[in-house]
Amino acid sequence: MIGVMGILADVCYEWSKHFFDGGISPIYFALFFIAFVYIIFLIGKTEVFEKVLAIFVAVMALCFLANFIILMPPAMEILQGMVPNVPDTAPGKSSFLVIASMVGTTVFSGLFILRTILVKEAGWTMADLKVQNRDALFAAFLMFIVSTSIMAAAAGSLYIQGITLVNVTQMINLLEPLAGASAVAIFTIGLIAAGVSSQFPNVALLPWLLDDFHQRKSNLKRPSYRIMALIISCLGLIVPIFNAKPIAVMVSSQALGALVLPATVGCIFYIGNKQSLMAEHKFSTLINVILSMIFIFALVMSYMSFNGIIST
Repeated sequence: MIGVMGILADVCYEWSKHFFDGGISPIYFALFFIAFVYIIFLIGKTEVFEKVLAIFVAVMALCFLANFIILMPPAMEILQGMVPNVPDTAPGKSSFLVIASMVGTTVFSGLFILRTILVKEAGWTMADLKVQNRDALFAAFLMFIVSTSIMAAAAGSLYIQGITLVNVTQMINLLEPLAGASAVAIFTIGLIAAGVSSQFPNVALLPWLLDDFHQRKSNLKRPSYRIMALIISCLGLIVPIFNAKPIAVMVSSQALGALVLPATVGCIFYIGNKQSLMAEHKFSTLINVILSMIFIFALVMSYMSFNGIIST
C-alpha cells in the first residue's frame, strides 16, 4: 500500500508540472486515489470490484504495450534477455533484491488467495473447471505480456543510458526527450491504472482473509472491515508526508513477498495432498512434481530476497 501509492502520487506530481506551474503536491494525488479506492470498497460488492479492475487492467495492459512498441529494443537483445542470469549492479545495490522483488510482484502470495475468493464469489464449481483453467491460463499469459512489456521498455530507455532509478520522476524526465510527450502520457496513464488496480485487492485482502478464516460468507460491509480498510488505505499517505523514496519502499515490500512465497507453495502442497479434504481431487503425481519444482524455485527466490534485504 505504501509503495504503490507513493509511486502513484510521485508520478502524477511530476506529470502535473506539464499543466500547472510547480505541479500539484503528491499528497493531494494520494488523497484522491485513496478516496476513490475506499469509496469503491464501501460499495462492498465483488462484481463492482471485478468490473472496475477489468477496466483498469485493460487500460494498464494497452498503455504498457504501447510504451513497449515506442521504446522497443532490438529483437536480438530481447531474446538474449530471456536467458536467466544474475546481472551486475552498481555498488550498494543488490541484484538479488531486484530479482526477488520482480518475482514477488508477479507471484505475489496474495494472488492465490484473491483468485480463490473471486472464483468462489462467482459461484464456480467443479463443473466449471475447464472454464477456470482457461481463465487462469489467460490471466497468466496477460501477466507475462505486461511484465515483459515493462521490462523491455525499461531496457530500451533506462538500461541503454546506464540510468538506475532512484525516483520515479526520473522516468518521466527521461521519456519525454527520448519518445515525446505522448509516450509520457501513455506511461503515466498506464502507471495510474496499474497502481489503482493493485490497491483494490490490497484494501480488500485482509477482510476477505478473515471471512475465509471464520468460514463465513464474504461481507465487505461489516463496520469493523470499513474501519480496517480506512486505516490500511491511509498508509498510502506515508511516502508523500515523510518524503520517503517510493522505489526503495516498493522494491523492499515486493522482496518481502518473495520471502514468504515458499510458505504459500508449501501450504498448497500440503492441502492438495490431504486425502480427507480433497478426496478424489487429491493432487496427481504430475501436479506434485510441478509443485515441487515451483517450491524449489520459491526457495531460491526466498534466499535471494533474504540476502538482498540484509545486504541493502
